[in-house]
Amino acid sequence: MEKISLIILMLISTLSWGQQREFKLIEEIPSMSTMFLAGVFNGVSQDVLFHYNEFENTFPNTDPQFWNPEISWQNKYKNGDPLQGARFPGSTTILVGTTDGYHAMLSSRDIMIVTSIALSSKSRSWKHFLKKTAVYTLAYGAGFHLTYRIIIK
Repeated sequence: MEKISLIILMLISTLSWGQQREFKLIEEIPSMSTMFLAGVFNGVSQDVLFHYNEFENTFPNTDPQFWNPEISWQNKYKNGDPLQGARFPGSTTILVGTTDGYHAMLSSRDIMIVTSIALSSKSRSWKHFLKKTAVYTLAYGAGFHLTYRIIIK
């Protein structure tokens, strides 16, 4: 809980940056929100991969065939057999995020990062760029920490 408090305080402290003409924190909220979600998705992916029992305890009604990495990796192959090739075009590459929970979370994370970049206001200076990097990193870390250390247990 202390780490969450520290992260929240760090995010709140960035409000003082919003006072400067060249950096307005309010304009960064959409990008910070998508970075937070990217962190959440990454937290879920890591819990699924390394602590599936905790994930299953937190979400008991999920389908193990999709979420359990010990068996879900087979979903991308015809009849679950890598020797038979891809289950459908893209199931082992660009569309792998549709085949199992772990890859769905990684794909969602990546989409949120790209969305954050697309939503981001233009950097006007190196100082502005560094501040944005800091608040986006904090937002991502807060999302990851919330999911990986607090929600899924």
